[in-house]
Amino acid sequence: MQQSTCQLIYEYFETFVPSMMERSIFVELDNLNIVMGFLITDCKAQWCLTLEQGHLVKTISDSSENPEVLFEMESETFLQIISGAISPQKSFFANRVKLQGDTLKALKMVSIFEQFIKEHPFQIPEAFTSKV
Repeated sequence: MQQSTCQLIYEYFETFVPSMMERSIFVELDNLNIVMGFLITDCKAQWCLTLEQGHLVKTISDSSENPEVLFEMESETFLQIISGAISPQKSFFANRVKLQGDTLKALKMVSIFEQFIKEHPFQIPEAFTSKV
């Protein structure tokens, strides 16, 4: 089950996010330049998204990048967030998400990411929904 969960998260970062970014709130934020990271602890994986002028220019699926902000969580929490089952802010205040780096930028990105999820919720396959 764990490997499948991690593969689903890989699909989210490598396929879903790039396909949705140009149709999202991010492109309206032409002054947004940031490298943000997502560390999924139980998958032992980190993805970094590089945004320049609101556009996704790079997705890296390893820890070689040094993100300005890093969101650290377990896969179950991440799947709940991207499916819209729980908000990123609630996850943070419930201590299910840890923030590293520039706190002000991180809080701003939480708000923007929440809007992205509202615009483009990720459909979790039924086999995963009972476990998430």
